[in-house]
Amino acid sequence: MLNRDIELKLMSLGWWDSQRKKAESDPDLANAWADLAMETAGIGNPGAFSWSGFCSGAEPVKAKPDGWTGIKFIRGSHSGTYVWDAGGYDHPPPGYAMPERKAA
Repeated sequence: MLNRDIELKLMSLGWWDSQRKKAESDPDLANAWADLAMETAGIGNPGAFSWSGFCSGAEPVKAKPDGWTGIKFIRGSHSGTYVWDAGGYDHPPPGYAMPERKAA
C-alpha cells in the first residue's frame, strides 16, 4: 500500500490506478521521480516524465544548483591543481586547460 502523501502526489501528476499500483513495488523511486517532475521547470508533461523515469528503474538526477561548475581546486604543499569533481564550485583562471574527463 502506498503512503497517502505519495499517492496524492502521483494522482496530481495524472498517474492512473494501474500506474499507482505498480508504484507500490518501489514507492521511494516513484516519489523521487514525482518530486523531480514537480520541481523542474519547463517539463511539458510532468506526469509522463515521472512515469517514464520510474519505468526506467534509474534514480533521478537532480539539476545542479546555480554556480556549479564541476571543477574543484586541490591545494598541495606548494601549489595546486584543478580537477573534475561532482561537487565542485571553483572557477579555473582564464586560459587554464582542464584535463580530459575520464569515462566512468
